[in-house]
Amino acid sequence: MWGARAFGIGLMSLFFIIASESRAIPPFSRRYSTSCSTCHAPLPPKLNHFGQAFKDRGFRMPGDDALYLSAPDVELGAEAWKVRWPDAIWPGAIPDTLPMGLRVILEARLAPAGPAGEAEEEHAHEAPALLADEPGHEAGEEPSHLDEESGGEEGHQEAEEQPDHLNNEPGEEHAKEATVPRKLRLIVPREVEFLVGGTAGAHVSYWSVVEFGPEDVELHAVYGQLDNLFDSTLLNLRVGKFQLRLPAFNSHQVYTATPYYVATVAPEYGGAKRFAIGGAKSAIELWGVRSVATTGGGLRYSLGMVNTSGTEATALKDFYGRVAYKFGGIGTGASLEEITGELKPTGNWIDDSVTLGAFGYRGFWGDQEEPFLRLGADLDLWYRTLNLYGIVLYGQDDLHEESDDLKFTAWSVGADWIVFPWAILTARYEGARFQAVGDEPERTVQRVVPGVRLGLRANAAFNLEAVLFLEERSEENYGLARFDIAF
Repeated sequence: MWGARAFGIGLMSLFFIIASESRAIPPFSRRYSTSCSTCHAPLPPKLNHFGQAFKDRGFRMPGDDALYLSAPDVELGAEAWKVRWPDAIWPGAIPDTLPMGLRVILEARLAPAGPAGEAEEEHAHEAPALLADEPGHEAGEEPSHLDEESGGEEGHQEAEEQPDHLNNEPGEEHAKEATVPRKLRLIVPREVEFLVGGTAGAHVSYWSVVEFGPEDVELHAVYGQLDNLFDSTLLNLRVGKFQLRLPAFNSHQVYTATPYYVATVAPEYGGAKRFAIGGAKSAIELWGVRSVATTGGGLRYSLGMVNTSGTEATALKDFYGRVAYKFGGIGTGASLEEITGELKPTGNWIDDSVTLGAFGYRGFWGDQEEPFLRLGADLDLWYRTLNLYGIVLYGQDDLHEESDDLKFTAWSVGADWIVFPWAILTARYEGARFQAVGDEPERTVQRVVPGVRLGLRANAAFNLEAVLFLEERSEENYGLARFDIAF
């Protein structure tokens, strides 16, 4: 056991006090005078079927959006101007309420005591690969529990310089092994996010997230979108920096603070990390949905073009695509009548259905423009209050310096159980298997991520979770407590 019970109780008490004093709500809730749980399943960030339809319609309510606005939009020009176009400016509209919000995240991380010396040195270089692209971390960045502030390099050096006083008498076993100390790090705040999102007329929507971290500021996402071109849900065009619509389980669809491993996994060669499919990217994306009212469910697809990862300008581009079909449940791109006759105060996440998807990504890595391929399949099953999901990813990178390709297979499978609308249990088993190539040996990574998410209020939540590796790598295990609130 990690001996952090007192710390956990104190932290939870502090977070409950903070949350009880909060009365603010996010911008979409203000715009429609409704709770966050209307669109989430039932706690943010995961969307329910209603929230997915809201997002697919460019942040508009299914059906007649104007009926649900807390105040009508401010018109930028009369409807009659459409008839006079191109001799007049096409009319538009902006929300009556300011489409802005804030999200504040506080976090504490605890790494257990572990063996010092050789074992730590052996795996220290792998830690960034395993924790890359965590919220607030870039690929290849040292994880928080290995930095100087938490006793990482300094503690490791001290452990190596310990005198050999643990050898009592010749021939006797060590009475006690040298260990690195338990590492606790408070990250307060973890980050502050400035959120902007909304609509600009009937067929235009936008979204932007700016993250303020302890050491830097990042434009996490910004895009504009043309919605329902030619009045068809099959044609939508998105341009900007955003998470691609593949795979289904991106970091904004997960209850844990730890992202899905398949989204962050990046093969390593020559000490350098390569392409990871998750994270925001500069892209142009065409996507659409088509519901099947008679049987429920329906089609979903996306096609896109992305800038290559090299630092030099090039005519080469990356391309990706995904197609998925939902069997049963509410139709994709559904009307309000298909979803429900009214917005339910509870149980609105129930949508018994199965969704199967397949995706691919073809791109070029680095200034040497080495081609790589990612192929995958995903499953999403909902039954009452239980959500089972899984995804498998195959990767192949062409290495100009080697006769063999760099190949790997990664996976994430898990379950979310809505015990109460305010309490969700979650668990995942995930990892990757990398084939040997050149001087890189074959290696396998496996981990489990158990956690619980508690909704203290509709706009405030508390997470407790752990990342536990299944090999003898205890120095890389860690637990965290996180509180986030949006208003």
